[in-house]
Amino acid sequence: MASALTLQLDDQTARRLRERANQEGLSVEDEARRLLDRALRGWEPFWEKADRIRESLAGRALTDSADLIREDRGR
Repeated sequence: MASALTLQLDDQTARRLRERANQEGLSVEDEARRLLDRALRGWEPFWEKADRIRESLAGRALTDSADLIREDRGR
């Protein structure tokens, strides 16, 4: 397991983190780890996500959105 940097937290953030940890019955470190894990789960850099979506759409015939708007306005 990798080590993380020690963060300089403002007093209010540190207090909130301690309170959450106490409520969950966890150490401050475990609660911070849990919050970071939850925040970053499923995170994917924008361009990697865009490339993945582009690949999933490859070979499909897609309609130009301008054509769809013109058609809708004509109704």
